[in-house]
Amino acid sequence: MTYTLDSTTQLLPNKLYKVTVMPGVMAKVTAGEIPAVMEQPFEFEFTTGGSNVVGNVPTIVGTSPMNNAQDIFPWHDIVINFNKVMDPTTSAAVTVEKVDGTASTPFTGYTARWVSPDAAIPGEGPTLILELTSALEKGAQYKVTVAAAQAKDKDTPANYLPADYSITFSTEADEANLAPRVVATVPMPDDQFVPTDAKVTIAFSKDMDQTTAVNYLGMMKDGTIPIPGAWI
Repeated sequence: MTYTLDSTTQLLPNKLYKVTVMPGVMAKVTAGEIPAVMEQPFEFEFTTGGSNVVGNVPTIVGTSPMNNAQDIFPWHDIVINFNKVMDPTTSAAVTVEKVDGTASTPFTGYTARWVSPDAAIPGEGPTLILELTSALEKGAQYKVTVAAAQAKDKDTPANYLPADYSITFSTEADEANLAPRVVATVPMPDDQFVPTDAKVTIAFSKDMDQTTAVNYLGMMKDGTIPIPGAWI
């Protein structure tokens, strides 16, 4: 589950932002389950740039899960964030595999869709979401790869991803007994020159209790009042 901060207000240029998730944020539970509560705080900072000028070359600026993330919820959607609007055919450049030693098995239990921060053009945007239609295997390792030769933007002529990009992560073996954790952020920790129209997101390893978790999340701009957000 993902929480988006500053969903309605544009970030200010050349500012330091600090995002904090306090202990106590709770995963969603069903009757009879013991509540799983985040036990340690999670903080990260990033700095905005002076303008929203985007370079010609497409790059991947964040993923959910992050590379080498562990104990991921088996129904956690896979998200890939690019620095610019991409050609929708780029979704064909993405493959997901279950990895077991030197062997790998393709995983195709998802539907790909593109989203834009302002939803200006349906089906297009800088963010690709692989929405799971079947669960990932528990206690397994997965690899997500974006092939550079098929990943292009919408410019004319098109610009391609400079090199293949891949991440690996592992799913949790028994999700009922694990505390929720932050598994991805956009921007990534310590990023600089972040565009002022960026949408700051925090992805958790579990489906979260939205009514209580919002009290433990916040973003500070130069030490001022926290900025609210919303679950997506």
